[in-house]
Amino acid sequence: MRDPSPTPEETTEPYRWRWLILAVMIVAEIMDLLDASIVNVAGPDLEKSLGAGSVGLQWVIGGYALTLGAGLVLGGRLGDRYGRRRMFLIGLAAFTAASLLCAIAPNIGALIAFRLLQGAAGAMLLPQGLGLLRENFSGPELTRVFAVFGPVLGLGGIIGPVLGGFLIEGDFFGLGWRSVFLINLPIGIAALIVAAKFVPKKA
Repeated sequence: MRDPSPTPEETTEPYRWRWLILAVMIVAEIMDLLDASIVNVAGPDLEKSLGAGSVGLQWVIGGYALTLGAGLVLGGRLGDRYGRRRMFLIGLAAFTAASLLCAIAPNIGALIAFRLLQGAAGAMLLPQGLGLLRENFSGPELTRVFAVFGPVLGLGGIIGPVLGGFLIEGDFFGLGWRSVFLINLPIGIAALIVAAKFVPKKA
C-alpha cells in the first residue's frame, strides 16, 4: 500500500515569482535574438555615417551570428558549472554594455569588434533561459511555459527588421542607426534589475 504522506516534491510550494522569471527570460532572449536581424536594414545608414563597405556590412551583420553560434555550447557549459543565474546575469550585463559600445562606435572597425563581443555575450545569455525555466516550473505548468516561450522567441527574427526600419526611418533625436543598439539599454537594465532580485540564488 502506498504511504499516504506527501512526498517532498508534493509539499514544496512553487516559487512565488516564477511567472515574473518567465517574463524576464522572454524579454532577455528576444533582445538577444532580435539583434541578429535588427541591423539588416541599417546598411545605407552605416555607409553614410561610417563609410562602411560591403565587406564591413557583412561583418557587422554576420559577425554577431558567428560569435553567438560558436559560443552557445560554451555558454551552456558555463551555466552548468557556475550556475545559470550567475551566467544569465553576467551575460545580460555584458550584452547590454556591448550594445552601448556598438551605439557609440566611432568607425566600422570598432563596430565590428563590438558586434563580435555582443554575440559572445549573447552566447552566455541565451542557453541559460530554458535551464532557469526548468528549475522554476514543473509538470503541466512547464508545458504551458514552453508553449508560450517557443513561439514568442520565433517572433524575434521577424520583428527585428521591422523595428530596425522604424527606428532608422524615425531618426529619433538624430541617432540614426545608433538607436537600434541604444534600444537595448533600458530593456537590458530593467531585465537585469528584475532578474537580480527575483531569480532564486540557488539557480
